[in-house]
Amino acid sequence: MEKIPLHFEEKLKGKVQATLAHIHTLTQQEASEYTAAAPDELPVRLEEAAAILEEKVEDFTEQIAQANDSEARKALRKERSALKQQLKQIREDFLPRLAKYEQQKTCFGNRNSYSKTDPDATFMRKKEDHIKTVN
Repeated sequence: MEKIPLHFEEKLKGKVQATLAHIHTLTQQEASEYTAAAPDELPVRLEEAAAILEEKVEDFTEQIAQANDSEARKALRKERSALKQQLKQIREDFLPRLAKYEQQKTCFGNRNSYSKTDPDATFMRKKEDHIKTVN
């Protein structure tokens, strides 16, 4: 039986908020747009942030192609790399985990645990041994 990892979900939401705040500093957008996201809005906000990051990465790629100085290209690549790292974390880590936690919550309903292989299964309790025999 699997118990819902509430503390994992809370940690993930904290990481998402921190990432959104970091993206804000990288993209120089208004802080209130990202840091005040309600927990239900996180997947939508993450998709919006990912779209913005993709645009920024493309802009940096164009700037790198146009730059003549190797030091300027190196600095641009470093900035692009930081944005690509955040984008990858959103696409490959945060969004799939949020979806998984949401699916687990719907599977749980009002129960405390569920079986991953048979979600309709319930916990079988062992009958009380009135004779107190030792196994």
